[in-house]
Amino acid sequence: MIWVLKLKLKLFSLFRLYFWSYFYRIYFNLHPAFKVGKNFYCTGRLLLNIHPEAIIIIGDNCRIHSGYKENPFYGERPTLLNVNKCAKLILGNNIGISNSSIYCTHEINIEDYVMIGGGCQIYDSNFHPLDFESRVGLNGVQNTKSEKIIIKLGAFIGGGTHITKGSCISEKEIVPSMSRITKIK
Repeated sequence: MIWVLKLKLKLFSLFRLYFWSYFYRIYFNLHPAFKVGKNFYCTGRLLLNIHPEAIIIIGDNCRIHSGYKENPFYGERPTLLNVNKCAKLILGNNIGISNSSIYCTHEINIEDYVMIGGGCQIYDSNFHPLDFESRVGLNGVQNTKSEKIIIKLGAFIGGGTHITKGSCISEKEIVPSMSRITKIK
């Protein structure tokens, strides 16, 4: 009787894996912003906010885990991809992302063999003006700043890391968990 329960759990697990992977392959192929490589693999539901005029390139063998059952580390929030009008998000070949948020208003380039741990936040914008008058609307100018983010070949980003606008992470660099990466001036 236990083997029946184990079989049911295994079948349910396989169904979840294949359902989300195929669902997002179909969705990405229908969406004008996406270009997806071979062997895209997704576990769990993604939160997507993608403008039709955005550009998103996902390389071969990309894996995205989203949700508690897929990875309990930061599993309380699913993976979020937000790409604004005319923004460009490039995910290279053989990368892995787990329960993280990527918010792209300009350009984010994640090169091949990069691993991004659970709960990471990658934002290429500060979302609001830094100038007080602009922020509270006194001068009528909405002047938010965005800068390109580059995560180079083979980097490993530990869980809970924040990567902000203008950052560049070197090849094969290991970023410890809970780090905050900012632009070096």
